[in-house]
Amino acid sequence: NTPASMLGYAEADDDTATVMRKLHDNKTWILTGDIGVEGDDGIFYYQGTRRRVFDRGGMHIYPQLIEDTIRNIIGVEDCCAVPLEDGDDIKVKVAIKPEHDYLFNNDKLNELKDNIERTCEMEMVAPMCPDEYEFMAYLPTGKYGRVDYEAIIKMFKEENDEQEDLKDDLSDVD
Repeated sequence: NTPASMLGYAEADDDTATVMRKLHDNKTWILTGDIGVEGDDGIFYYQGTRRRVFDRGGMHIYPQLIEDTIRNIIGVEDCCAVPLEDGDDIKVKVAIKPEHDYLFNNDKLNELKDNIERTCEMEMVAPMCPDEYEFMAYLPTGKYGRVDYEAIIKMFKEENDEQEDLKDDLSDVD
């Protein structure tokens, strides 16, 4: 809540009604779903969006922290970490958009992947470390130009389903 909050999203009344609400104090609050922690200095530090937080091995995983770590690596333009169900477990897969000069150079991509894996292992606890990485020429975006996490999850699930179907087809040949 702030004395100068926005009036709403342009041409998106449904989104505005979902996010902006008058509560018991009769003030308009913007319910973003963002999670933050107040530091000793009194500043709030953004940790991610609540709807993207998931549990893995009894630990809350904040994809934003994984993405921030990977985005800071030279050669990475953007990335998106998503959870994927893998039987009874959850694996973390990261879609990575490398900088243009890396995109069509396998040696540079392999070196970048090695650098990403080393950095994640050094800077994160084991449950946060991604299980898989996939380089992509672009990351799909949705409304308002943000990365469309749901589209990436759907794409990864479809790829996984195709691989499972191929395995089944190959096992039928035996």
